[in-house]
Amino acid sequence: MSKTKAISTAFILLLISMPFASALDMGDVGIGDILKMIGDLINTIRGDDNAQLGVLFIVFFIIFYAVLNSALKRVKLFEGDGGIGLSRPGHMVALSIAGLMCFSIFFVKEPTRDILNRILNPFGVFGGAIMAGGIFALVTLSFKDEN
Repeated sequence: MSKTKAISTAFILLLISMPFASALDMGDVGIGDILKMIGDLINTIRGDDNAQLGVLFIVFFIIFYAVLNSALKRVKLFEGDGGIGLSRPGHMVALSIAGLMCFSIFFVKEPTRDILNRILNPFGVFGGAIMAGGIFALVTLSFKDEN
C-alpha cells in the first residue's frame, strides 16, 4: 500500500469514527439522536448563506476538476505512464484551471445572497444537483478508456 493511500485511508477512518467517539462521551445516545444532530447540522448549513456558498464552491470545484481531468487524459502532452491516466503536470493543470474557474464565478464584489441567487435561480438547488450529476456522468462515461 502506498503512502498516500495509507494516509487517505487513515483520514477517512478518522472522519468516520468521529461521530461514534463523540457519542461515547454523551452517554446514552441512540441512532435517533445521531440523526437529529446530523439534521441540525444540515439545517444550520441550509440557513447560513456563507456555508451554502462554501458547499457550492466545493461542489463546483469537484465537477470542474472531474471534467478537466477527463478531457486532459486525451491530450498527448498530459498522458500518464504508458498512455494510461493523467500525468502529474496534467493534474496540476486541471486543479489550476478548476480553481480559476471557481474563483472567477464565486469571488466577485457582490453580497453572498446575490451570488447564490445568480448561480442557483435559473434551475434551483435540486435542478442544479441533478444537472451536475448528469454532466458528471456524461463526461466520465464519454471519456472512459477503452482498455
